[in-house]
Amino acid sequence: YGVFYDHFRPACWWWEVQVILRRLVLLVVYVSLFTDVVNRTYGVAVVNSAILVLHAYMQPFHLAQDNGLELLSLAMLCYASVTKAAFPKSTTGATYGMHVVVTIALCLLAALAGLESMQRYSQLLPARLRRWVQALHARIALVHS
Repeated sequence: YGVFYDHFRPACWWWEVQVILRRLVLLVVYVSLFTDVVNRTYGVAVVNSAILVLHAYMQPFHLAQDNGLELLSLAMLCYASVTKAAFPKSTTGATYGMHVVVTIALCLLAALAGLESMQRYSQLLPARLRRWVQALHARIALVHS
C-alpha cells in the first residue's frame, strides 16, 4: 500500500484519504447540500479555499516542488470557484478580459511547472515521451539563457 503514502511526509501519511474526502465534500456541496445555484457556488468556493489553506499549511509532500505543483493546481481551482462566486454574470467588458488573462497566466505557469516536474520524473515515462520532454526542456533552457 506504499503507493498511497510514500510521496507524503511521515506526519501526513493520511493525506490521500483527505484527497478522497475533499472530493466527496465537494460532491455533497455541489449536488445535495444547496439547491440554489448562488449558494452552491459560494459553498464550492469556500470548500476550495479551505482546501487551499489546509494544503499551504500542511505541505504534505516530501518534495517542495510537489507541494508547489499541488498548491498551484489548488490555487487555479480556488481562483475559478471564487471568481464564479464573486462575478456570476460577468461575461463582458474589462472584468471578463482580466479573468481570461489571469486564467491563461495560471495555466501557463502550471504547464511550465508540470514540465519541470516531468523532467524530474522522466525515468518513469515511456522512452519516446521521455525524449520529447527532455528535448522540450532543453529548448526552454536555451530560451532562458
